[in-house]
Amino acid sequence: MSSHPRVHVHPHPHSRSPVPRHGGGGGGHRSHHASHHGSPRHGSAPHSGIMTPDPSNSSAVMEDAFAAGVDFYALSAPLALRKEEEDARTAVVFFVNGRKITEQRPEPTMTLLTYLRTKLGLTGTKLGCGEGGCGACTVMLSHYDHSAKRIVHRSANACLAPMCAMDGMAVTTVEGIGSTSTKLHPVQERIAKAHGSQCGFCTPGIVMSMYTLLRNNPNPSPELVEDAFQGNLCRCTGYRPILDAFKTFCTDDSEHAQCHMANGNGDAATLAAAATTSTPHPASVNGDASQPDVSVSAGASSCPMGADCCRNKPASSANDCGTDGKAASVVVSASADGQRKTFHGPSALLVGLDFAPYDPSQELIFPPELMNSTHATNTRALHIQGETYAWYKPMSLPALLEIKHQHPHARLVCGNTEIGIEVKFKHQIYKTLVSVAHLPELNTITHSSAGVRVGASVTLTDLGDYMSHLCETLPRYQTRTFSAIVENLRWFAGHQIRNVSAVAGNIVTASPISDLNPIFMAAGCTLTLASATGGQRNVPFSKFYKGYRQTLLEPTEIMLAITIPYTRDFEFVEAFKQAKRREDDIAIVNAGMRILLEMVPAAQVQAAAPAPSSSSSNSSSSAASNDTTELVPVIREIALSYGGMAPTTVLSPKTSEALVNRVFDESIVQVGCAALAEDFPLGISTPGGMVEYRRSLNTSFFFKFYLMVVESLRERLLTDVDANNGPTDASDGAAVVAGASTVNGAVNGSNVAAPTADPRALSATERTHRPVSSSIQEYQRPVEHANPNDQVGDPVRHMSALKQATGEAIYVDDIPRYGNELYGALVFSQRAHANIRSIDAGAALEMPGVFAFYSAKDIPGSNHIGPAVIDEECFAETEVTCVGQVIGIVLAETQSEAQQAARKVKVEYEDLPAVISILDAIEAKSYYSPINKIQTGDVDAAIAAAEVVVEGEFHMGGQEHFYLETQATLAVPSREDGEMELFVSTQAPMKTQSMVAKVLGVDYNRVNCRVKRMGGGFGGKETRSIYVSCAAAVAAQLSRRPVRIMLDRDEDMCSSGQRHPFHAKYRVGATRAGKLCGVDVKMYSNGGNSLDLSVAVMERALFSIDNVYNIPVVRGEGFVCKTNLPSNTAFRGFGAPQGMMIVEAWMQHLAAALKMDVDAVRELNFYHEGDRTHFTQVLTDCHVEKTWKFARESAHFAERRAACDAFNKVNRWRKRGLAAVPTKFGISFTLKLMNQAGALVQIYTDGSVLLTHGGTEMGQGLHTKMVQVASRELGIPMSMIHVTETSTSTVPNTSPTAASAGSDLNGMAVKNACETLNGRLKPFKEANPTGTFADWVRAAYVDRVSLSSTGFYATPNIGYDFKNNIGKPFAYLSYGASVAEVEIDTLTGDATTLHCTVVMDVGHSLNPAVDIGQVEGGFVQGMGLFTLEESHWSQKGMLWTRGPGMYKIPGFMDIPLDFRVHLLKDSGNEYAIHASKAVGEPPLFLAASVFYAIRDAVASARSSALTALLRSNASAWPASTTLPCLDDFTKPFPVPAFDDPVNKHRWNVVV
Repeated sequence: MSSHPRVHVHPHPHSRSPVPRHGGGGGGHRSHHASHHGSPRHGSAPHSGIMTPDPSNSSAVMEDAFAAGVDFYALSAPLALRKEEEDARTAVVFFVNGRKITEQRPEPTMTLLTYLRTKLGLTGTKLGCGEGGCGACTVMLSHYDHSAKRIVHRSANACLAPMCAMDGMAVTTVEGIGSTSTKLHPVQERIAKAHGSQCGFCTPGIVMSMYTLLRNNPNPSPELVEDAFQGNLCRCTGYRPILDAFKTFCTDDSEHAQCHMANGNGDAATLAAAATTSTPHPASVNGDASQPDVSVSAGASSCPMGADCCRNKPASSANDCGTDGKAASVVVSASADGQRKTFHGPSALLVGLDFAPYDPSQELIFPPELMNSTHATNTRALHIQGETYAWYKPMSLPALLEIKHQHPHARLVCGNTEIGIEVKFKHQIYKTLVSVAHLPELNTITHSSAGVRVGASVTLTDLGDYMSHLCETLPRYQTRTFSAIVENLRWFAGHQIRNVSAVAGNIVTASPISDLNPIFMAAGCTLTLASATGGQRNVPFSKFYKGYRQTLLEPTEIMLAITIPYTRDFEFVEAFKQAKRREDDIAIVNAGMRILLEMVPAAQVQAAAPAPSSSSSNSSSSAASNDTTELVPVIREIALSYGGMAPTTVLSPKTSEALVNRVFDESIVQVGCAALAEDFPLGISTPGGMVEYRRSLNTSFFFKFYLMVVESLRERLLTDVDANNGPTDASDGAAVVAGASTVNGAVNGSNVAAPTADPRALSATERTHRPVSSSIQEYQRPVEHANPNDQVGDPVRHMSALKQATGEAIYVDDIPRYGNELYGALVFSQRAHANIRSIDAGAALEMPGVFAFYSAKDIPGSNHIGPAVIDEECFAETEVTCVGQVIGIVLAETQSEAQQAARKVKVEYEDLPAVISILDAIEAKSYYSPINKIQTGDVDAAIAAAEVVVEGEFHMGGQEHFYLETQATLAVPSREDGEMELFVSTQAPMKTQSMVAKVLGVDYNRVNCRVKRMGGGFGGKETRSIYVSCAAAVAAQLSRRPVRIMLDRDEDMCSSGQRHPFHAKYRVGATRAGKLCGVDVKMYSNGGNSLDLSVAVMERALFSIDNVYNIPVVRGEGFVCKTNLPSNTAFRGFGAPQGMMIVEAWMQHLAAALKMDVDAVRELNFYHEGDRTHFTQVLTDCHVEKTWKFARESAHFAERRAACDAFNKVNRWRKRGLAAVPTKFGISFTLKLMNQAGALVQIYTDGSVLLTHGGTEMGQGLHTKMVQVASRELGIPMSMIHVTETSTSTVPNTSPTAASAGSDLNGMAVKNACETLNGRLKPFKEANPTGTFADWVRAAYVDRVSLSSTGFYATPNIGYDFKNNIGKPFAYLSYGASVAEVEIDTLTGDATTLHCTVVMDVGHSLNPAVDIGQVEGGFVQGMGLFTLEESHWSQKGMLWTRGPGMYKIPGFMDIPLDFRVHLLKDSGNEYAIHASKAVGEPPLFLAASVFYAIRDAVASARSSALTALLRSNASAWPASTTLPCLDDFTKPFPVPAFDDPVNKHRWNVVV
């Protein structure tokens, strides 16, 4: 939202003409840094729009005034503001989708998102988080840069952008680029047709990110496409289909984007050869993964598959990839029975698709009037005075300073990315807001001999672009700080944030984990501050922070600029950042490090400094000629600045003092690490937690810095020094390399001896540079259909995909507002366990717009509810049992008014003892009933007789659902008979209906629950949506007005529950050969404050404690812990992932004890056809071995293992790991009565069909599959069948859409209804065999035959008795296997998933596109569960991780680099619709292969030091990856045991 920065260049002694360069910093600069989001970043030089300002401009005048030392501010500020105020505007003028908007006196605090949705009715732009972390609200903002004379397009988050800041802008939303009623934009068409939209809630934002990229670069590279979505999240798809869809816009696809064996992840035999013949870190993911180190000729230019490469296969029925976006070559082959054909290859799901070409000339025209420099938005100030808040947009710096003088507490706004968060989530009140993003004086970049002066309002995107430009044009030795900034900005938030965030905002917010501040501090930057009365002053950056969120800024001062100095010869700067997720994540620890070396005669140093190390790996001994003076590097300056280690960004004074004047050699590592430990002694209760990890990062970063400087110094010593121009290229032959462990170079005629690093250690210096990902899909479909209208088995597009891509798909909060509608804001408990002493809503009711407050005493029916047992309350009456429990509801005219009033409701508590964690519950014996057990045989005897016995414990944390659409309900009361209509985002319409009827005190038939679609569910809307619906319904009934509730993300996360954390204690007995004898497992889950579905979740876990292994004797006990957390609930997998993860934990433990390969132990104990499980079900169509072998063979497992081992031998600090995991998943609800479904099929006289069934659509494609089924049964095209919604008034008594049984149950019900209708139509077909379906329907109607039929299905032959362990709980079982290969950085814990092969048995797929999407989405969600996602709870039961800023789900850059999904060939299923199998939940656990691959890499890292079993916790995010490596940087910071009492003093508790 700022102007492009303008640059005023002052020559300086070392400037030279721009020349092509290859390096920018110690680690080497990469030219693609100049390709960030925005116009100059895609395809043109980053400085193409930069101009020297006209001297008549105010910025140039200001510069002259500064230079002359004139007190310009005091003289001009009052006059400037007075003049502007006389002519100030009171209306915001901007354009939306080409339509001019003039909004008089808008509310200054209103966001663009609120304005678009509530004022303009443009609901395609979604609210996903409200903090700019998910990208659902992405729009394109365009403005005309008058200095550069060009239009600038940038993506931005509408949820943070102030509506008033749109003045003079053009806003483009998803509705403005295309629609289903007019013409789709190619971006919309391609994501829809390529199956890149499932629930669709995130789709408009993703569309707009891609659209912005195309507006800036119509021919993007695959790298730019993958980089474009750093600020977008999707919880459904697994991202692969989205990337495949948008890579069709790339006209310059590189080979590694075409060949699925690239990225160093193909035939592992070639990789093994690379690892054994090359220099260290071959084909590392942190360089160009397609370019292995020099000794390997295969590289990426030739596929390791040789003649079998996918590029060499015939195209068959597929099209060649081209500019029109058609599919790449796909291999097609016939199945064994000839009835099905197999499609295999990259983009296999795009076969046969044609896309409209992209024509940039047809895009929306930027409004010409905004290009006029005399337009009011460019010449007249804006001043909006609301009732409480004021908004200023001054047109000059003096006016700005006077505003700040008159309003010292005014906040300056550029991107609003910090203030917006403070206002919304911290409830800060800033009554005066001043827009400064447009001021030329603050958007100027100048450089002179002092350095580069960057204006305060320069955006981070522009800063990165210009720093990249300097790195490419200035001598390398001068730009090392700039290079570090560029590198760091790659991982700073997402594009939407960087595009609007200002440099000053990053600095003055004083965040202790700011990404840039450590660099600025270490580099010795200077801040220029200014005020109207005090003029300007310069402050060293190191002196700017006084304390947590406190700076030296006076209330009337602003930050004017920052000056970043050039680096000097032999001065090196690096930056580091560690977060849970590489892209768009806040830092755990970050650092900026600078060192200045001086070449000093060795003789002088020996007398004055400690002797250099004699280590064989890093020696500083001389190999110089005897007739020259030998020089050694000595540290003259060193600045190590850290974020995340103190309340502010700080330097490490003791470390610097200990290192200055020491010889730069290996000895400084030990000295520096010891000093750093003293500089940063974090206590165990330090806010933010992770103290051991943070302290280890502190020293690991320093070690990395040392190695990087060693390498940079080596490069520097390969150059000669020109007295005037600094270092020049070494091609003149002036420098030499000598010695095995030192580098000798010539400096001013003298030899320099410097340390070198062990080649095995150099992998620690690598930066994370992710290559372009690739994928393969393999599936079967029928060779031909008996009826040409039959599309069962075809990869049919999701029926709502086009509407979702255009923003036309309606979700609950998109329903147009009723005229008398009220908004409901819930009042939540702030205590984990307490008596309610009083509730006072007086202050809330006095606030503007507030209508009423309702609590338990107002409930018209029963206050007691519950999805399984009645143990909850609609509104807590006398006691609260968790933070986030609903106490009451405030109704107001707007959401903002309701939420503000809800915070004013005073609740007085009397605290009671709380049980938070599983360990707390075990100690207190706080359990729910029943405690279920499954036992076969005498377990104790079997284990006692075993030759090998292992015992252990295992803990697995929970997982937030993070559906993109939060819980939402619109309740509309009727004027008669107590009727209530509910529009709900729920998986359980019947349960919602029954509970709402209960709280209203009416019969079920008075409540109609309607579900159009959900923006994701994953189990989280099976039961926990009910408390929102009940509250809304009560409020609607009492107020007699419609009531809408959509929870904010933080409200949803703190109140709606998660996946159950599990803790297990196990004993396992086996023979020495590895054959299992018996298993005894006790499992404890954290159920939360109500029973919910926790018993059923535990039952599913008990059914899964065998995974795929035939265990002769089993005892499994399940304890559901009653705690004071929000009730945990269903989540994809429903206890099975926890149960199977426990199995694989003890399997790993057993294999280690046996000293056997874990896969050999697995295979020895696999189930086979006809085996009986521990829950007595006989296995039929058992595909354990088939999927396992297929996965391993497809992944070339043996060759990959050899390659990993070879790689690990030559790399000390980067390790690769490999693992395979099998799965078995039973399909059915474990509660027998729920295995039923209904459908209603209605045929109209024109032949069209309205289909309704009991399942709900949450993105899984259920409606699409049901239409496919009905199309086959009725023999008509899918286009003649419509599904409008799921409703309790059309199909009653429905089971929740859950347990992966939606297609099985509802599909059979639809089939049953269609069969009934076919029977009725049969006589008319026989009478008119050549007629059409419409002819037969009309004839039936004339003959008074019913054209409407219900259908019903109940799963036969199932039922299980837990007490006696008798029965068959599942209709059938699904099978799968996966192989994963990873690479980790052992110093930081960063992990990259190089390869995944997933094989899933889905029978005869009803829709391969939908099913592959479910496999990929479930797998990536599982990656989040096992390797990334972690909830942090306070010791008092408060959830810390309440949004995407703190809670990280996988992003686009987290998916496997090589992602292959195979639907098992030649499989069927007699127990489900059309021989298909369920697919929603089974694939999720297969992501455990990534977890165990990481553990395999960790084991390799520590094999030389310790061979003991790795600690068994199901978390492999960076801290739990690096800390077990047990190297010199982690050993000093041991992690206490899980049950160590010291953990009770931590900032967070493991629940």
